[in-house]
Amino acid sequence: MYDAAYGEPAQGIAPGTPFDALIGYECSTCGAPAALFEAVRTPHFQAAETTP
Repeated sequence: MYDAAYGEPAQGIAPGTPFDALIGYECSTCGAPAALFEAVRTPHFQAAETTP
């Protein structure tokens, strides 16, 4: 799974790089081309503030 927040340093892809900007991207695990990927949206959770 590609997460733009982390990029993919092993392939020289900097954090913050959107998936649409990747040219010729292949999964570093299985070699699948980007055309086989599906967008997956996950909610971003923020830690709840706690008071002592």
